[in-house]
Amino acid sequence: MKQRLVGILIYTTDLARAVRFYRDGLGLPLCFVDRGAGPFAECDLQGLRLEIHLGGPLPVARGHVVLFLRVAHPGAVVERLDAAGFAAAPGLSSGTFEIRDPDGNGVIIGGLGDPQRTAAPSDDVPSGDPNHVD
Repeated sequence: MKQRLVGILIYTTDLARAVRFYRDGLGLPLCFVDRGAGPFAECDLQGLRLEIHLGGPLPVARGHVVLFLRVAHPGAVVERLDAAGFAAAPGLSSGTFEIRDPDGNGVIIGGLGDPQRTAAPSDDVPSGDPNHVD
């Protein structure tokens, strides 16, 4: 069975503030949509849809997500965030930056320098021990 991740839903208590963060700060091409259940913001990130909805999360969506965005110029995105009133900090990996959106979801901003990683399918389940070596 072929599977593909098609979207990420984020819930916010303030849609205008979330749009200011994602559109004005990160520069994502958000547009407003209303499919009958109230307006929300969405954008297409190369085939992966990001939706930002007003209101509390569905029971299945409790907690927070972390988005990892690869961009051509991470420093320029950090400057754009700063101009929109949001402050990013250096990340754990060299050349990355980290920030939380207004609702606590994490965003990591990194450069395009790493080659795209591919993994062969495997039925092996990794050990829970991070020091385990086969």
